[in-house]
This record gives sequence, C-alpha cells and structure tokens, in this order.
Amino acid sequence: MLKRKIITSLVIIAAILTIFAITYDGYNYAPKRIRLNFRYIESDKIHADLDGLQIAFISDIHYNLFMDQERFAKVVSKVNETNPDIIIFLGDLIDDTNLESFDDKTKATLLTQLQSMPAKYGKFAVLGEADYVSEEMNETVKQLLFASDFEVLNNEMIKISKDTNNAFQLIGIDSPLNGLADIETAYKNVNSKLFSLTILHTPDTSKLLPQNLTDLVVAGHSHGGQIRIPLLGQVYNQELAEEYYSGLYNIGAIKLFVTNGVGTTNNDIRIFAPAEVMIYTLKSK
Repeated sequence: MLKRKIITSLVIIAAILTIFAITYDGYNYAPKRIRLNFRYIESDKIHADLDGLQIAFISDIHYNLFMDQERFAKVVSKVNETNPDIIIFLGDLIDDTNLESFDDKTKATLLTQLQSMPAKYGKFAVLGEADYVSEEMNETVKQLLFASDFEVLNNEMIKISKDTNNAFQLIGIDSPLNGLADIETAYKNVNSKLFSLTILHTPDTSKLLPQNLTDLVVAGHSHGGQIRIPLLGQVYNQELAEEYYSGLYNIGAIKLFVTNGVGTTNNDIRIFAPAEVMIYTLKSK
C-alpha cells in the first residue's frame, strides 16, 4: 500500500512539473522559436518545368506588439535559409492593438527586413482583417508591401512560370472578414487543366471555393490556436478559423494547409502550436 502511494505521488509530481515546464516554455521561449515546416504537393497538373519550385509562406506577423526587430530577424533568416523561388505573405502584417507606437523608425526597420527577403520568381500577398483596421493602416500596409516588392492580390489570378511558357495559377482572395472576398471574380479566368494554388487569410473560407478549380489552398489567421491541447484542440478561436485551424485538411478534392504563422497577439504564448515558416515544394507527377 505504501509503495503504491509513493508511486502515485511521484506520478502526480511528474505531471505537475511537466505541465509547469510546458507552460513556462510556452510563455518564455516557444513564441520566439521559428521552425521551418517543409511540405510538398504532387500533381499531374504541375508541368515538369515547375518541378522543384519552392514557395515560402509567412503569415500573421503582427509586427510591433510581441514581434519586434529581433524576433522578425529570425523569421527573415529562416526564409532566406531556404532560398525560396517565391515568397507569399498571408495577411496581418502589423498588430492593430499597438498602433500609437508604430512610428517612422519602426516602419523603416520593418521595411528593410521585408526587403531583405529575395525571391527569384516574385513575392505576393493577400491581406487579413488587421490590415484593414483603418484606412491609415491599410495604406501603410500596402505601401510597405509595395516598397518591398510584394504584389497584393485582390480577388484575382495570375500565372507564374519558371523561365518557360509553362505556368501554375496563383489565386489571391481578399479578406472575407472585411466583406472584401469575391470568389467568383477571383476564379473567373482560372483554367481547370492547370495547377491552382489559392491563398487567403481565413481557412474556413476554403469550403466556399470551387472544387474543380482549386488544387491547394494555404491560409493562416488561426495562429494554430496559440495553445493547442492534445485531443481537445485549440484554445484561442478565431472567426473563420474554427473548423480548420492547423495543418493539412482535405475538403473534397481540395487540399488545405493552415499554417500556424509566425506571430502572436493578445498573449505572447504558444503551446503545441509552434511558430512556423511554411515551405511548399511543387512536384510534377
């Protein structure tokens, strides 16, 4: 009986220490760690000329709250480490809760960092709800992205090639939370025979996309829940990121990947929802 009590006590103590260690790490270290998450998609719609094309995805930076110059430098370093062919930003550039301290010096620092990420075949972006919190914010975000060579896609499709005439289709959908998404217009000229990558901020919007015209969707917004409890799911729910909030999903014929993003908001904590830069590689079949 005494031995059983000792074992039970040790198990309880170990569990408490484990929870404490995970929580301590979640508040003090995990938000600052940036991992690279490598994925690939294989399709017979991807021409051999596009085989091996690498696309880096950055989402939910929320600069100027917890994400400062030092932390974002780690993000930039991770992106540049992979030497991506294309860089895509998925929305929420500046945190909208700390605008009074977003001065010219901070803006210049962020611009320099955004400019320091090269991509041979282009840099593209869609905007999130924080990018539209005010006209001033929206104008600032667009100026920063334009000055750092990001092309913002507003419900439109462009074709991207790799030094040949063979291309894939990149569809960008504007922020649904601001009533700006226009899926019909975005897909108006999409060819079902070519590979289609759709980028948008809110993952749950993927349910509304045309099955026959959408191969892969990459979205952000959720932060992976910031705290994710095994078997129970995310703690922080974001509107339009409640059904799909982290990782890979199949929505009929559509593959959806929801990245945890790199920043945090409200509370600077990440537990079982690591900050990440997504690297997707296209493979021909």
